[in-house]
Amino acid sequence: MAGGTMFGVSWQAELFDELALRLTGIGQVELVGSAADPAVITDGWSDLDVMITLTRPGQVDLLAGFDAWAVSDVRSTESQVLRIVLRDGRRLDMVVDGGVVAVPPLASDNDIRFVAAVAAAKMGRGDHLIGLHLTLELMRSCLVLAMRLRDGDAGTTVHRFGSERDALVTMSRHCSVAESRFCLVPTSWSARSSCTVAGGASWTRVTSRTGLASARCWTAGSHDRPDSSAWLMWVVGP
Repeated sequence: MAGGTMFGVSWQAELFDELALRLTGIGQVELVGSAADPAVITDGWSDLDVMITLTRPGQVDLLAGFDAWAVSDVRSTESQVLRIVLRDGRRLDMVVDGGVVAVPPLASDNDIRFVAAVAAAKMGRGDHLIGLHLTLELMRSCLVLAMRLRDGDAGTTVHRFGSERDALVTMSRHCSVAESRFCLVPTSWSARSSCTVAGGASWTRVTSRTGLASARCWTAGSHDRPDSSAWLMWVVGP
């Protein structure tokens, strides 16, 4: 499949070939989705959609060694739908029949990461309705986390006034939302330089390693979470 004309981006062909090689003797893989349509040229926002049929019962460790950043795993009595976001931004969607593909270890914020990856892809494709809907879901999740941090700071869930945690909301006053586009990017995708500004937040210039996005954004200060270097940023700049 490598070098086939249906792929506009080489990584999809390479990943397909890798899956086919790993399935030798235990199953087969079929290309589905947009990459299977010769009339569609894949781009940097495209994922790889495949149908996998396992001939060996039980669990198969097909993704061993893959650097998974976020995972969605939905199972029924008939099949498994496994969606993987790799740390470098590539996305793999698999429908698995005849067995189960082992799920890579999940990060503590896996669900938020996965929504962020889908939101980024939707925004990158210009689907602002779904992209912003997912962005709002992530903003709500961030606000809930900020409220929990505030509760921990104060030792109570009852608050008469705001706190320094309100910086997560008030920092948006420093940009013109009407002139901005929204996207969500995990910091692990980016090369960045930043400076700290009022409220413990920081402005950051982000350029995706895969060339998918370039934006100015802000995120909560790194002192809030030990693993914040791998967490999310709300992109609000052009």
